[in-house]
Amino acid sequence: MTAERFVGRDHELQQLRGLLDKAADGRAGTVVLGGEAGVGKSRLLAQFAARAEKDHGAHVLRGACIELGGGLIPYAPLVESLRMLVRERGEPEIRAAVSDTTWDDLAHLVSDFTGTAVVAAPDVAPSGSGQLRVFGAVLRMLEHLGQSAPVVLVFEDMHWADQSTLDLVSFLARRLSSERALLVCSHRSVLAPGHSLRVLLAEPDFIRHVHPVALPSFDERDLRKFIGELSPDPATPPDRDLARRCYELSGGNAYFAEQLVLSGALTDPNAHRVPESLNELMLARILTLSEPARRVMQVAAAAARRLDDRLLEAVCGLPDDVLDSALRECRSLGMLVLNPADESYAIQHALLSEAVYQQMGIGERRRLHTKMAEALTADVALGLTHGWSAAVELAHHWFHTDHRAEALATAVHAGEATMGVRAFYEAESQFGRVLDELWTKVPDPEASAGYSRQQLLADAAVASRWAGHVAQAVARVQKAIDAVSAQDDPCRLGELYERLGSYHWEAGAIVEGRAAYSEAVRLLEASAPDGAAHARALVGLAMAEINLGFYQAALDRSEQAVTLAETIGDAGAKGRALNAAGLALAMLGRGQEGEPRLRQAVALADQEDHLEDLLRAYGNLAVALELTGDLDGSVKAARDGLRRAHALGLAELRLAIVLANNAGASLMQLGRWDEAAEVLEQAMAGRPRVEQSAYLRLTVAEFDVARGQYDEAELLMAEVSDQRISDPRFVAALYTCEAELWCWKEQPSRALDAVHRGLGAVADTENVLVRLRLYSVGLRAAADRAARAAKEGAQTSDAAALGTELIAAAEQQAATSAENLEVQILLQLCQAEYHRVLGDDSVPMWDDVAKTWGEIGRPYPTAYARWRQAAAGLAAGDAEAAAAAMEEAVETAMRLGAEPLKTAAENLTVVSVTTPGRTKPPYGLTNREWQIYRLLAMESATNHEIAKALTIVETTVATHVHRIYPKLGVPNRAAAIKKAYQERLFEDPPGPAPTTD
Repeated sequence: MTAERFVGRDHELQQLRGLLDKAADGRAGTVVLGGEAGVGKSRLLAQFAARAEKDHGAHVLRGACIELGGGLIPYAPLVESLRMLVRERGEPEIRAAVSDTTWDDLAHLVSDFTGTAVVAAPDVAPSGSGQLRVFGAVLRMLEHLGQSAPVVLVFEDMHWADQSTLDLVSFLARRLSSERALLVCSHRSVLAPGHSLRVLLAEPDFIRHVHPVALPSFDERDLRKFIGELSPDPATPPDRDLARRCYELSGGNAYFAEQLVLSGALTDPNAHRVPESLNELMLARILTLSEPARRVMQVAAAAARRLDDRLLEAVCGLPDDVLDSALRECRSLGMLVLNPADESYAIQHALLSEAVYQQMGIGERRRLHTKMAEALTADVALGLTHGWSAAVELAHHWFHTDHRAEALATAVHAGEATMGVRAFYEAESQFGRVLDELWTKVPDPEASAGYSRQQLLADAAVASRWAGHVAQAVARVQKAIDAVSAQDDPCRLGELYERLGSYHWEAGAIVEGRAAYSEAVRLLEASAPDGAAHARALVGLAMAEINLGFYQAALDRSEQAVTLAETIGDAGAKGRALNAAGLALAMLGRGQEGEPRLRQAVALADQEDHLEDLLRAYGNLAVALELTGDLDGSVKAARDGLRRAHALGLAELRLAIVLANNAGASLMQLGRWDEAAEVLEQAMAGRPRVEQSAYLRLTVAEFDVARGQYDEAELLMAEVSDQRISDPRFVAALYTCEAELWCWKEQPSRALDAVHRGLGAVADTENVLVRLRLYSVGLRAAADRAARAAKEGAQTSDAAALGTELIAAAEQQAATSAENLEVQILLQLCQAEYHRVLGDDSVPMWDDVAKTWGEIGRPYPTAYARWRQAAAGLAAGDAEAAAAAMEEAVETAMRLGAEPLKTAAENLTVVSVTTPGRTKPPYGLTNREWQIYRLLAMESATNHEIAKALTIVETTVATHVHRIYPKLGVPNRAAAIKKAYQERLFEDPPGPAPTTD
């Protein structure tokens, strides 16, 4: 018997209902409900769920984690909740409610899938996106269901959660925003040090996204009400002394109090003493059971979850009438409960189940697990679980027996099954059991497993890789390599080396990855030249060579892979090869040839539904378009990829973060800094620094330097440097960023040191652009050093010699890519900086640099050149040129938020000179506004024509025009033109100066 009426918990229930109200209004949330074992968490959640359904018509999905060998059933609460949903509504209705695509990504969790061998499959996650595809589908499901009513998703007993469930909860907590959904997770408050849930609850960013609710024990008043509901006559209050004694013993713990009352321990005159701990009380209650009833409880405890009555009958081995009597005894005492939904039995509370299991001896447990395993093996229908989860449960029972061969075989099968549902942590654990605990204990392990050890090592490596344990993946596949003879099976050895290359790639060890891919290509060319593994190895080698700066070799490899993929009819391999070929062409300065290949790679990845390939192709397309100067196209490609990732709920995917980085970098170059900041901040948000992409942090560091946030930039660069990136594009960018930082901080010697370290690091690369960027900032630093020396009356010969060395190298490099526009602009910049080293730079020289940057829509380097132009004008005594250039530099820097550049330009002392007869523009207009007003009024120029004439972007013109109108006191363009003619503002000599109040 249990309490029928819900007692107390008003505050906690109100908290939950308030959060549900917010969720119903489109403000999703996550609740973490903690409390000691037996305090009443499940009872509170049941009450909340009932009220959610009644008051809001909410969709309530509930499931619980299972204590099964350390939480080895992956996604247990999700699977239970989905199966409940299928039972209640049927799959056709669910598909209609959440969309076919979403349900397709979840249906395998509730299907009869039992897993298939993965040893011969390519080392890619199922459907190409692994675990995050499941996560994204759950997020979309909540969004779709929430359109008709708010959704409450309850995961109970998270202290037993498997790693996949913990990752899902972490994902949902960070990603839920406008969905009409509330995720509620309960757990025991006492967690051992190092417990996975305890680690998650300690993450500041996770806690920031959740609402913690602590459920305390009953106070004495509420406990008295609670035990009153347990009496045969709830209308009669319990004896006050008995209630006080119950409170003193139980400490307000609801389950302990309930057991004290139901056992009669408080009122039994024959009891020698009342048990003073819950465990003691439960053991005492177990001992009062008849032998058959105790047997039933032991079988239920060994099952570790609900069990079918036929399985109970098979394992108990009791006559029907004895079993029926034992079941009635257990149920009448409230120790066993029947779930009417699936007619299964379960022990009334987890604490009681634990007590029963712990009371048994080791031999008793082993014999029970053996009977359970034998019964389920003989007839899988006896289990309540099906497919892959049944495989995991069976492996659990065999593992706790003396039958090592069966334990090994079922663990292999469970590993395959969990791989099939993308539960990679649990698959890794199953394969680890096989290889590390069972292999040496079985006489003929390969016969039991059905695979060789090297095949299982390769399987385990795949699981480790997708679980994020790349170092373990490398170690596993290296052992597999060591177990294969090149003479006996060169093809298999080549396949394993191809995998090793991919794992090194994942770990960022590009040099090691290139070596592994090279060996794979060598072996496969000789043994399986027309195989899919050969195509993958060629593409992997090509990508490694791209990352190391060997673009022509990469192009050759990837073109060979394209041909091979077409020969074998592998569309996925062809898409990956085209992706590599397109990027290699772009890096060689042949982006217009690379673009169609990359667009074809996007189409093929989309056709094959391989999300990782798709996002990678979008990212590389964005890079290629950036290199051809099509920054708007680059932003569009990156954002198209991001939209696809967001639509699937996969913004957390590493490649989605790369796409955000690509979009942010191109937006920065376009001068759309506010948009860039928003994209980059969204990509950085919700992740610990260690999880953020090194490339993303480097882009943000570049942004911070340009905005004058030097401390944060230095911290980010130090973190990036620690990751030992080998790609010359990013190595060069890191040193360029560092050098620019020191230039702005007026430490040219440190800037030059960074430049020299950068040039040394990319000495072998074929990438001309990265070298020229380093040369340009190096020449800037040399010029700064020369200017400082001249100001201090020191010799400038050292700076001049260094500048001569740098300009010679820059010109030599630029000659190899004469057709590349950005290369030629960078060379022009280098030459202007070199003349600044010599002290003979000029206004026309810097004006040419500014115009060329302006023509391709790069406002920040344009403003930098205008700053230098203003300084050259001052040095030459050309105040008018200096004034106009300085004003444009200041205006652009102010619009962008480039504080160091703005400050530097403002520090120039320039006399403002405008039209003949005027010392300054009227009406408080700036020089730039006056220039724009002249073109607008005297030539009736459009904003586009004004932007072209002044080599500035059109949005800047529009901003100035809207500032001009209020200063003139006119409402529009026509009135501004009329005013110019009426007051003869642009005539020579001008009309009389306007009067002001």
